[in-house]
Amino acid sequence: MSKFKRVMGLAAATAIAGALPVLAAAPAQAAGTNSCAAVVGSQGYTVGPKVGAACSNGAVVIGAGLSIPNPLCVTGLVNIGVDYSTAQWACQNA
Repeated sequence: MSKFKRVMGLAAATAIAGALPVLAAAPAQAAGTNSCAAVVGSQGYTVGPKVGAACSNGAVVIGAGLSIPNPLCVTGLVNIGVDYSTAQWACQNA
């Protein structure tokens, strides 16, 4: 991935994360982190502290039970080598 795409991804993640509040309780966050890491592991990636740190950025609740993958989670996973599709899927479960 080019440096430009990473910078743009981080900028977009920061903007979205600042605009959308994360409305998740602590116990749900822990369960989501495990689900996120499980998805990453199921796709053949090694799960370690960096995956855990990225997955700790839970999905962003946008209302009425709807959520989107947290851009900070997606960016964190992509920056450590997880492909974008897997990162999106995993972070939706965070």
